[in-house]
Amino acid sequence: MICDEAQKIKNPAAMVTRAAKKQNVGFKIVCTGTPVENSLADIWCLFDFVQPGLLGALNDFGKEYRRPIECETDEQAVKLEKLRALIEPQVLRRLKTDVAKDLPEKSDGEPPVRLPMSTYQRQLYSDAIEQYRLRHVDGHNGMFKNQLGLLHYLRKVCTDS
Repeated sequence: MICDEAQKIKNPAAMVTRAAKKQNVGFKIVCTGTPVENSLADIWCLFDFVQPGLLGALNDFGKEYRRPIECETDEQAVKLEKLRALIEPQVLRRLKTDVAKDLPEKSDGEPPVRLPMSTYQRQLYSDAIEQYRLRHVDGHNGMFKNQLGLLHYLRKVCTDS
């Protein structure tokens, strides 16, 4: 069984993770570009799928590796190297430079150019902020139900020229 985009199985409580773990297969591979997004529990979940028990139970893994590494204690380097040594035989990591040799060197690109907003854009921006503030006032139907909607709108206002 090969799981591409395996970040979908990085949450131990997710239904897709539980469904993947229930598959009766003798050989498993996970492929992901982001083995750790939120915490080291992500990597525990991937390895618990591929080789159950290698990293112990989630609580034990948290005590042994996650807390010391994420809290940046003095034992961080030792725990991190211990974890790396444990999982290294199971990991194949490729870099873009190894695969696509014709890629140009990474550059920081051009510095951003700051442009002033037009008077109309500033008015739309101010009105949107006010609409968002009034969203919970009785009888007021605001156009933004949450912050994400407001941020999307503000981005559109600011990038429209």
